[in-house]
Amino acid sequence: MTSFQVSAGQAAGVVSLLAFVPYLVAILRGQTRPSIASWWIWTAVGAALCASYFAAGARASIWTPVSYVVGPFLIALLALRYGDRHFSRFDAFCLGIAALSLILWWWTGIPSVALALNMAVDAVGALPTVRKSWSEPESEDRLAWGLFLLANSLNLLAVTPWTLASGVYPSYLFALSLMMNLLLWRKRESHLRA
Repeated sequence: MTSFQVSAGQAAGVVSLLAFVPYLVAILRGQTRPSIASWWIWTAVGAALCASYFAAGARASIWTPVSYVVGPFLIALLALRYGDRHFSRFDAFCLGIAALSLILWWWTGIPSVALALNMAVDAVGALPTVRKSWSEPESEDRLAWGLFLLANSLNLLAVTPWTLASGVYPSYLFALSLMMNLLLWRKRESHLRA
């Protein structure tokens, strides 16, 4: 592991943690309505992913996963009061799948299996937010998601060594934040024209 990778990992963690600040401010201002289902799933899964990612040997790129435990927990707490209170069958389905996957992870106890299962749960947890962002792009904060994309880009540079276990989670986080940015910018621009 080079000093560049260590620095990139630390910078990614700091940027990722800072990305939650505009999101939290936007919630308190009433500009963002977080999905309660997504943020509680992300809190639980973030903790499990962080533990399994660390157990799989990740060190330089661990700071972003740590921030994805702290930040989502704070947002999940605020979501209880300021979040999107619409709780659909789709949200219930996502919570059920998340719970099932966490049980399977506990049952297997293998870090790489846990990582795969938790990433699947995380992706399911993202679906309510992705769905909401598609139909209501103004309900999400573009600055926060832009900072998440920057943090996840830096985190990719911190991955060492590049193995399936160490590279798949940062790659997933990068892909998710990229997709959210494309959704929010494209939809908001076309939404404004309409």
